[in-house]
Amino acid sequence: MTGFAIQSVDMELAKKECEDLFYQALHREVRAWVGEVSQFLDPREPADELLGEMALYGFQKLETSPLVHDLLIGKTRDMLPMWSDRFDELRYLGMQNVIEVLKLGIVLNGLRTRLGAPHGAC
Repeated sequence: MTGFAIQSVDMELAKKECEDLFYQALHREVRAWVGEVSQFLDPREPADELLGEMALYGFQKLETSPLVHDLLIGKTRDMLPMWSDRFDELRYLGMQNVIEVLKLGIVLNGLRTRLGAPHGAC
């Protein structure tokens, strides 16, 4: 193997390692963001209010989390399109709080219906 070929292989390995480190950092940031937003999950509160509070806080936190911001608006996918499947998984992770609130809303609405209570009662 020539020196040029070895250097080319080394650069390709370094690039893959750098991309992997970027993904790991992004994954940590998303998990931290989700964790912070999840503090608003409270089954005693109406789902629509929870969604509003979580959205407001989540958007405010995006100002200090540029990696998560870029992931959610698709900029990260544009930078590394070959990682788009993994970025989709992280975006799904970022939606977990919203999914949880919607599930709570469905359960509580079902409970209200079974109890015959008005919508504001549960």
